Amino acid sequence: MPEIGEIIENKPIGGDYHRLVVRSKALMDSSPGQFTHLLVQSPKGPNTWDPLLRRPLSIYDVDGERASFLYKTVGRGTKLLANRLPGETIDLLGPLGRGFKITSAPALLIGGGVGAAPMLFLARKLHEQGRDFVVLLGAKTGEELAFAGDFGKFSSHLYLVTDDGSLGSCGLVTDSVPELVAQFKIPPKLYACGPIPMLSCLAGLAAQHNFTLDVSLEAKMACGVGACLACTCFLKDGSTARVCADGPVFPYEAIEWGRRDG
Repeated sequence: MPEIGEIIENKPIGGDYHRLVVRSKALMDSSPGQFTHLLVQSPKGPNTWDPLLRRPLSIYDVDGERASFLYKTVGRGTKLLANRLPGETIDLLGPLGRGFKITSAPALLIGGGVGAAPMLFLARKLHEQGRDFVVLLGAKTGEELAFAGDFGKFSSHLYLVTDDGSLGSCGLVTDSVPELVAQFKIPPKLYACGPIPMLSCLAGLAAQHNFTLDVSLEAKMACGVGACLACTCFLKDGSTARVCADGPVFPYEAIEWGRRDG
């Protein structure tokens, strides 16, 4: 599973978002919803393990040996990653975690902010299978949806929502869900990734309207393989689960939404 990949592309695409593309054989067998743990420091720099911990990134897309990642520079680690150059090698650990369970039902893919990352790979798989699906993406501003055009390769049914109305509809991404679900002739399965408040709201809608919903949780991770228990979440049955190993994808009804961290 560990691999030294080659960086093919790593460039800003707007709104502090970057697209990283690496050449990887290990990630060719990935499933939508899985993630990769990356060492962010450059091997050409000082011989250091600072920062020590890897950074988990959802797999954005896989096309042959080309695996791509969508990430936002929010801290020291992702800022170091943004400085990595094409031609450099990068230490990868993946694919990790449990991905989405694709069913025969039509699909509504919902991504909030950087939570859109696992949705592109899912859109590719659904497109390859000839499935009926709609993509709904939301962000604070239109600039933060600069990557939305990537989804046009796989679906012409793309809906955009921004908090400030600068692109697409104005409002929260969850506001559009009931209306979009009503457009399907057959009830769709919902697949979602984004901030906890967004997912919690979707869970409430799913319970109210009897939607089928899988959620991909975002969590801070240390080991990424289930050993350190740094990314645990609470389940409805009173137990805890490791987001990295038991998830990151869960059926919404399994999660205890009133509690954040284990």
